Amino acid sequence: MISNGCGILSVPIELQPTFTKMLIEFYESNDMSEIKQFLYENCIDGIAF
Repeated sequence: MISNGCGILSVPIELQPTFTKMLIEFYESNDMSEIKQFLYENCIDGIAF
């Protein structure tokens, strides 16, 4: 991501329990829609929107 100018993924410490729960749900369902939105909204650093 960095080499393409997209920033990095960084899960804030206060959101790690939520991320862990969403990651488990993703592994169980193979549905990435919720975790993808969570990462987009909370975990991408280094991008100027």
